[in-house]
Amino acid sequence: MAEVRTARREQRKPCHWSRSRPCSHFIDKANNPGSKPKTGTEEDPLYRPPGYDWAKRYAGHLGAPDPQNWRNACHLLAKQLSGSGERLDNLSTCSRAANANPYSHVQPGFEPNMYTYETKVKEAIDAGHVVHYQVTPKYDGARTVPTGYEMKATVYWKSGGSGQLFHDTVENKIYSLKFGEWYNM
Repeated sequence: MAEVRTARREQRKPCHWSRSRPCSHFIDKANNPGSKPKTGTEEDPLYRPPGYDWAKRYAGHLGAPDPQNWRNACHLLAKQLSGSGERLDNLSTCSRAANANPYSHVQPGFEPNMYTYETKVKEAIDAGHVVHYQVTPKYDGARTVPTGYEMKATVYWKSGGSGQLFHDTVENKIYSLKFGEWYNM
């Protein structure tokens, strides 16, 4: 397993080698203490993934009245699954719509989003099952902001056997109030 380093300013250089990488975890009740308290993303610019500030400007260009709330630092291993917001290897720039429910009534969302799938994993864990959960950011060219997230989970039932819980892609898209259509983040 690769060593996880503490975030440093030089790790924030926006070039393709600093993109978020796939996350893969086996999770059960024993190693999932649940949701962690809010962690550093907004409070500390050190924990902002590549493209985070660009996404705010892009949301503003598309007509978002409060662009900082139309983009998120998505946790690849979700906060509700004990993922940290203080590890750059667990963060990726995404639209609020791709990550969770809308922030305000003017912000359209879509389902399923990442939270939809994270909740399915949490429910399986709470029922006593083990889940192999994988999130793979998808990119177009040398972009540092993903175009989508491949979400996959296999459940290992406590009674024995296994099955696919889901395997889907969540597009990283944002709605433009200015132009009246969805755009890739």
